[in-house]
Amino acid sequence: MKFWDIIPAAIVSAIISTGVSYWVSHQQLDRQYRLENRSEEAVFGLLMQRPFRMRSFDIIKSHLGGYDDDNKLRQVLIRVGALRWRTENGEEVWGLLDRNRCWLSAYIVPGKLNDQNPLPECPSDQPN
Repeated sequence: MKFWDIIPAAIVSAIISTGVSYWVSHQQLDRQYRLENRSEEAVFGLLMQRPFRMRSFDIIKSHLGGYDDDNKLRQVLIRVGALRWRTENGEEVWGLLDRNRCWLSAYIVPGKLNDQNPLPECPSDQPN
């Protein structure tokens, strides 16, 4: 066999090897970020559910489960466009910016959040 006879086989094997390596790395990245993407979708769905403009951090955490570190869950909330407020009793609540623009100037939201009380609507003098 001459040197020039080996070159086409080497080129073909290099192309196949590169393609397989790309596919394997793509699959690994897909698996790695699947949980993160699905968590963001779930959080967004919870925060879009009517009539609740805001959700307590404990409710979000109980629905998502699997987050031992609260700050990791808070990072997911921030990635979906959520902001944090406190209620009068000190409870941490989160809501989407687009649904809660009227509360941007407030740090404490009046009322107490529970299943029957989805927190007050925006003040009437401010747009929704």
